[in-house]
Amino acid sequence: MDYKINMGGKTFSESINFGELKFYNLGLGETAEIELSPTRNFDAARAREKPTREQLRRSSWLVIDAGKAAHTAQNDSERKKKIQDWNKAMNLYPVY
Repeated sequence: MDYKINMGGKTFSESINFGELKFYNLGLGETAEIELSPTRNFDAARAREKPTREQLRRSSWLVIDAGKAAHTAQNDSERKKKIQDWNKAMNLYPVY
């Protein structure tokens, strides 16, 4: 899925693959606008494979979740790796 985010006065475009997760911190009082352009077999809240745009207010973070590939993992090692990737993307359980 492709997406474009405008936040903090900056606009950037990225893509996300099935099973990936992206995490963005918004500054205090900061707003953001996101435009999601789902590709084949993706949906984005409103309609399958159709673009959607949202204005975010009073949020402190934004998470783009492109599905749970851990459920389709072929083995425990692959599943654990995917969960570790999600934890890292969200800055969960950081190592100090």
